[in-house]
Amino acid sequence: MNDIYPKVMSDISSWKLFQSKKQDMYCVGSIERDKFIQVPGKMINEIMSCIEYFDGTHSIQEIQEVLKNDKYIKMDVAKFYLILCKADLVVNNKDSSIVTKQELEKLSFTLFKIPLSGINTFISKLKKNFFITIAFITTFIIFAGILLLIFNYKALINAETYSISNSYFISFILSFLIYAASILFHELSHAIIASKFNLKPKELIGALYLGFTPMVYLKIPGLYTISEKKRIIVWSAGIYMNMVIASFCSILGLFFQGDLKNVLTITAVLNIGLVTSNLSPLLPLDGYFIMSTLLKTPNLRKESFVQFKKWITRKKNKFSGIFAIYFVATTLFIGGFLISQLYWMFSMVIESYRRNHDILEALSKPKYVYILILMILTRIMLQKIFVKRNGSKKTA
Repeated sequence: MNDIYPKVMSDISSWKLFQSKKQDMYCVGSIERDKFIQVPGKMINEIMSCIEYFDGTHSIQEIQEVLKNDKYIKMDVAKFYLILCKADLVVNNKDSSIVTKQELEKLSFTLFKIPLSGINTFISKLKKNFFITIAFITTFIIFAGILLLIFNYKALINAETYSISNSYFISFILSFLIYAASILFHELSHAIIASKFNLKPKELIGALYLGFTPMVYLKIPGLYTISEKKRIIVWSAGIYMNMVIASFCSILGLFFQGDLKNVLTITAVLNIGLVTSNLSPLLPLDGYFIMSTLLKTPNLRKESFVQFKKWITRKKNKFSGIFAIYFVATTLFIGGFLISQLYWMFSMVIESYRRNHDILEALSKPKYVYILILMILTRIMLQKIFVKRNGSKKTA
């Protein structure tokens, strides 16, 4: 690697990731590229000293000698260079194939991206007193709304509640629109709170996780550069918004009857579902990131699978305790979800056959599901072709 002159992102710096009695953990990276690596506190000074020479004018061998002779630092610079390449922090890296993708990039494919550059200007104009007032009012709404939901639980399990104008089709379309709007408010809440902590939300991304589950998430560069408390507040903002919507709709439901009351109840139920799913630490959603921060264990999902792979191949590993528990729970959860989807399709076919005793008609019953799966597979194939072509152009 003597002919390699590494150059890292110009804005690369370090921030404290976790504060611990045993040892602090830092993140080193670039806010512009939103890529970071973890560094133990005892190594942070040596790492930052090494990075100073990653300016494109020093070879790896030269950096190795300077650190050893002038800084008295023993470090495998070539190995550290590969770590930075995998984290996509090296500007002049010619082999893009070694860049490690995040879980959402690996297990999902993007449907759309919406830039959010304009929202930062709007939020910056809002005063601090505005947020304090809103927090006070919404806390009261949540408290009152939860009580109403508990006392009126029978309406939540009544099938007639979910039939608008005596049509389940209309209810389905309306529920989809309400669900989409609720997710939008959820993500905008993240953006608003992040902006108040001087972060700049970049874009709103829609994707299909595992090829089945629709996901909308916000990309906030530099989220790990703020304190643990502030990170938890940002991740909690979306859940808080869904609780507000659910509670507010349950209160409004007291003043209406008929279809409008049912619409409000459906909105409340959908937002309760969003709260529940986002609190789950078994999906890469808000609850997972909150739990990882509280446990001071970054990349818990990735690390649990890495340790399992090492354990299964008889390599030295840490596959025990929190890693083993999380791996088993996540595997069961994802497996259960996939099985439930297959069972749902199978049930549709069986139910149709029982009614008509026509196997061809029964197999065509979930035709819209087949079409959706075909669209998903086509989208995945097109994206892989696009990535391969782009990768070949970069390495050419």
